[in-house]
Amino acid sequence: KGEVAGKGLSALPQAQRANLSAFDQTVNIINDIDKYSKKVNTFEAGPAGMGRLGGGIANTFGSITQTNKDAAMLDTKKGELSNVIRAMGEVGTLNEGDVARGIALIPSKFDTKEVANKKISDLRQLIANNKAARMQSLTQPVSTGGQPSPVNKPDPLGLR
Repeated sequence: KGEVAGKGLSALPQAQRANLSAFDQTVNIINDIDKYSKKVNTFEAGPAGMGRLGGGIANTFGSITQTNKDAAMLDTKKGELSNVIRAMGEVGTLNEGDVARGIALIPSKFDTKEVANKKISDLRQLIANNKAARMQSLTQPVSTGGQPSPVNKPDPLGLR
């Protein structure tokens, strides 16, 4: 804290640090989803989508009966979607639409390997972009009503 104050800056409040920490938790959740998806979403679409349909049905049956533990674990990760959705910028009480948008970004048991990988890649990029935007908003100088902020205030004598 002394180093931050010495540069004319202030430390982030606890709430903002927790907000940034949520991004790291979200990355861990996405890593878990990716791990299970790579074991579940191994098939190609096949002729007329039959590979996708057969693979999805087998994955669903395996999840329900828990004979496919990876498919079952992929399903349980939906329980952690609130963290992912909040990292996408949603605030307040999540409604069904928020949750539906979050679920659409997560590989389903019927997704081909290519589609599942693209969903994970897009989700990672979305979270990275949101974290970067959040960091940018937290590092902007505070407006001082048109006056230079203490950080940017000229110091011609080099006293700071």
